[in-house]
Amino acid sequence: MEPTAPVPTVGWHPEERWGDSPWAHCSGWMQLGGQRQRVSCVIPCRNQRATLRRLLPQLADTLTECGYPWEVLLMDSASQDGSFELLQPWSRIPGFRLGSISAPVSRAQAMQLGLRAARGDAVIVLEPTEPQALNFVNQAIERWDNGERVVCVSRPHAHQPLEFLATPRLAHEGLDLLSDGRGLVLLSRPVVQELLQSFMQRP
Repeated sequence: MEPTAPVPTVGWHPEERWGDSPWAHCSGWMQLGGQRQRVSCVIPCRNQRATLRRLLPQLADTLTECGYPWEVLLMDSASQDGSFELLQPWSRIPGFRLGSISAPVSRAQAMQLGLRAARGDAVIVLEPTEPQALNFVNQAIERWDNGERVVCVSRPHAHQPLEFLATPRLAHEGLDLLSDGRGLVLLSRPVVQELLQSFMQRP
């Protein structure tokens, strides 16, 4: 019998206990109005240093403009190109959490690890190689505000522009749209819980 591969573990930076990491606070009327809902953004990444350097400042500005307290979970899958060294300083900024995965994993596995750690009432899974997806973050959150449980942005066909797609029947279908490395998916907290339960039930 071949030895079983070790289950990848996640080392978190900052190293606070789960749930203690600070949120990036929104400014303005939502705080004054007592808005308590929060948004998480999960970014699975491996060897994407140059892309992340451009993406993260824009993402921080975009999420702040949305008006909700937010966090970004950077799920680094054993990068070898200096991504970890780039992301470490970001993990010291309120709102950013760096999950250092102990071994290379698939994009789907990195997403799953990020979903388990995300704390938001809405969770956005964003593919870093598609910077145009940032243009849809505000609108995706507005759709969630209006009651949508799953919001998908992807390309209906190769080389076409990103666009909102019909709400899938299952959240799994939404995450599968990211398998080609394009777009984003927003999941409401109840949908995230349903997904995590289904992951546990899989053999």
